[in-house]
Amino acid sequence: MPYTLTSTQPSGPVHVSLTSGATVRLGPGETSAELPDVEVQDNPTVQKLRNRGVLEVREVAQQSGTRPRGSRKPAKDDTTGAEPEA
Repeated sequence: MPYTLTSTQPSGPVHVSLTSGATVRLGPGETSAELPDVEVQDNPTVQKLRNRGVLEVREVAQQSGTRPRGSRKPAKDDTTGAEPEA
């Protein structure tokens, strides 16, 4: 299940080293993009920042692939050049 990271620090950036070696930089109150669970779980840096109250870790609910109720597919762009019928 994917996760997001949110900085709870009131000032200054937070640098989070991920398991893959990549780094996420978060400003105050900023939230990361979705990250795979392998980047966050069993990561000592994430755990340390979380325990210090500097980082909030949230699970992202997976969607079933259906669109939310009331949403529509975007209309196709009619580039045929034909005039609409009256």
